[in-house]
Amino acid sequence: MLRKSALFCVVLMAFAAITVFIKSAGVATAVAPSSPNATCTWNGGSGDWHDAGKWSCGAVPTADDDVVFGGGANLGTISLNQVAPAKNVSIYANGGTISGTGALNVSGVLSVSSFAELTMVTNGSRVPQLQLSAATGTVIRFTDAALTADSLSAVTSTAQGNGATGLKLGARNVGRLVVVGNFTTNDNMTVTQALSLSGSISSGFMNAATMTLGSGAVMTMTDGAYFFMPFVNDGTVNWIGQQSVYGDVAAKWVNNGVLDIRTVSNGSFINFGQNGLPFTNTRTGVMRVNAIGDLRMGWALSNYGLIEINGSTFWAKDANYNQYDGHTQLNGGAMMGVAKCCGLDNYPIYLYGGTLGGSGTITGGIDNIGGTVILDGVLKVTSFYRQSVTGTLQVTLTNSAEPVRLNVVQRLGVTSNGNLEVGGTLIVNKAAGFSPKSGDRFVIGVAAGNAIGAFQQSTGNMAPAFSGFAGAGQLVVAEANNALLLQAKPNQVKGARGTDNGYTVALFNPTTQTIQVNSVSASIPISFGYKPGSTSGAYTSNPFDFVQNGRRELSFSGVITLAAQARKEFQFGIAISNTAPSGSYPIHLSAQVSGLSNPIKLTDVAVIEVPLGSATGVSIGGGRVVTQGDTSRVLFQRNQTGIFGINIRVGIDCPPNFVPCGNLRDVYVGQKVNGRYVNIIKLTKEAAGNAPEAQYGFWSGFIPGGQFYPGVPEKLFPDWDPHRPCIAYDYGGGGGRPLGCVDTGDDIVTPELFDPSGVIRDSNSQLPIANATVTLYRVPAALPDTPTQTRNCRTLDTRGGSDWGNVSAGSGGLFEQPGFTPAQISPNVNPQITGADGRYGWNVVTGCWYVTVSAPGYLPKISALVGVPPEVTDLDLSLTAGEVPRRFVFCRLCANSSVNGR
Repeated sequence: MLRKSALFCVVLMAFAAITVFIKSAGVATAVAPSSPNATCTWNGGSGDWHDAGKWSCGAVPTADDDVVFGGGANLGTISLNQVAPAKNVSIYANGGTISGTGALNVSGVLSVSSFAELTMVTNGSRVPQLQLSAATGTVIRFTDAALTADSLSAVTSTAQGNGATGLKLGARNVGRLVVVGNFTTNDNMTVTQALSLSGSISSGFMNAATMTLGSGAVMTMTDGAYFFMPFVNDGTVNWIGQQSVYGDVAAKWVNNGVLDIRTVSNGSFINFGQNGLPFTNTRTGVMRVNAIGDLRMGWALSNYGLIEINGSTFWAKDANYNQYDGHTQLNGGAMMGVAKCCGLDNYPIYLYGGTLGGSGTITGGIDNIGGTVILDGVLKVTSFYRQSVTGTLQVTLTNSAEPVRLNVVQRLGVTSNGNLEVGGTLIVNKAAGFSPKSGDRFVIGVAAGNAIGAFQQSTGNMAPAFSGFAGAGQLVVAEANNALLLQAKPNQVKGARGTDNGYTVALFNPTTQTIQVNSVSASIPISFGYKPGSTSGAYTSNPFDFVQNGRRELSFSGVITLAAQARKEFQFGIAISNTAPSGSYPIHLSAQVSGLSNPIKLTDVAVIEVPLGSATGVSIGGGRVVTQGDTSRVLFQRNQTGIFGINIRVGIDCPPNFVPCGNLRDVYVGQKVNGRYVNIIKLTKEAAGNAPEAQYGFWSGFIPGGQFYPGVPEKLFPDWDPHRPCIAYDYGGGGGRPLGCVDTGDDIVTPELFDPSGVIRDSNSQLPIANATVTLYRVPAALPDTPTQTRNCRTLDTRGGSDWGNVSAGSGGLFEQPGFTPAQISPNVNPQITGADGRYGWNVVTGCWYVTVSAPGYLPKISALVGVPPEVTDLDLSLTAGEVPRRFVFCRLCANSSVNGR
């Protein structure tokens, strides 16, 4: 069993005693060579390597000779001031020194075994294979800052008990390294093939060296290990056996490769690291916990990559489990947060980004601050599940009898409230082949305590018809049944500094009763100011305007009465400050419905982008590009994202507030999700002459369809030397953004997915019609049939045929206004323009819907009135070619003339 105290003392002793010699080359003297292929043994005592009389072979060894320092005696001091060739060198001694300005030129193995302190100092030696063996209490040191590049294809270091070996060889690659006991390197070392560790590795006292396992290399830890220096894994680490692995002093881990843990606890904990030293699993890192029994994590873990817990218990013992990106997967395993005192449940797992999914138990809870919890298995969580406004919960429903996916329990014997609190985003999808119907209800989470909160938005292919609701100890996916639908949108999404803008706030009563709404308030950014006299619509007077908690609060007075199924809107204007920093600025809304104890709240909606101002001449291609107001969206059919992508071309200017911008390193495009940038690509600068040059030229690139989040803007970030963007630090590794990095960019385009609702075709040829305009309408107060009740419109199940031919056309509907959040349609675009395939489509909330279609050279058409859910994917329409009918009128001054459209 490795013991920390003994190892620590001996390793520091080895480091502190290493001496560095820097000398000029000596003057060569004539020496007598030995016979070829001889074994030359040192005769003992101090002397000069190149003194022929000191060798048993009667001559100085040559490159063909084996050299032996035997007998286990003390070497004394041996001078080496010239090149000393040898085939193999074997030293078996009781201490001593070999030093000088000369070098060993060994073609085979240098083997050193000592029972007392032994030091070797050379200059420019060649040692292909090095074998060191130190007895208990013994230190062997080898110093050579100019070792040849072909040295150290294999190194074996064995130290008994509290013995140690120490190398000071400059930054060095080692092919194969075997360490048993205590091993020190005072300089950076990279193992390129294989590393076997059963002992400790250190960089010595006050040294900043790092041990790296190179890409493609394999490391094996069997009988435990100690790290007293930073370790970077770019290869594969296999940890087996029943011993713990510790880290102390300057130790930290950076895992860029694969760490496979297959330990066996044998009735006790296996420890991994200690004292909260940093362990970073980067975006390329994979950590698989396949241990039998418990694994206690002493490192302060920051995850950006993949961590799999496969049937094991993973306990964050000394520091919290923090995830900023990547994925944590529980495959029947268990996780435990840091223990608390005083009879309290453990600390939670902290999700600042990335995803967590699978099946297993998490003791201490989940604090989902900005990540995504994927309910693809059954998660049992003690203490609490808490999701903030920047967190996301995702579930895919497969049938009408779904199991409970999230079970929040109270842990026995400790204070554990068992609460389930939601906010932020719900992504709710249906699996292939499953078609949920109006009236379906799915319990996806239960809580032993309270289930509280509300999602700010719902997305996925079941939204917006289905959303999530917390209450009565349950988290339920069902059709919305709110007392009030509160929505908002900006007049212009892009708002430059020093310009005017504004908002429209909509209030919709989805119930069958008249309701009264009061205490409507809007919380806007402090950089925005209300424009007096700008309120119109349902409210007309100026709001009460005050500053609170760093935001401007606008409180509108008066009661708004909403009849059943009625909708009202009001507008107000704002002025954007000349000094507003670039970035995204959402607002918060609140309204009180009479008779309800809690207000209706919306958080982070109606975003206005104050642009950086670096993007010019933007062109987008690759999908169906729809320009809506001052923003562009590109639409992709959901099941074809792996086929298509987005082409981006943009000119780069220096924004006035950045002048001078200096050297432009790169240009990045990415999406900001939960506070960090993901799906990042670099654009390529086009060669001069390809197009008119902007200040920094034109840059272009391609975003694959499977590498974007729908509904999240793609942002552009130039990387100038004096204005480095935060995205540059998210791009390739483990985070670590510096203070002052630029955390804003320019919106370029928003990718959107749609599920086809139908195809627009030519009635004669049955070929798809491109560039047809499809406009979506909703009939107020109308509801679709359920499996047991006939209501206002037919559904896929009640239409009475294989298509919609026998269903009456829609009428009396209201144009569904796009741009509002939370959206009632997805994509949040209306109308749509068909592409070459003639397809269009929306996901919609529960209701009765129809579309109107027009296309150049065709007569317009109105579709059947269809009920959703279940989803409609076959609302195909055929247009007849012909001119729009003209209406003839007679007037006294224009007899016998016709006017088109009158």
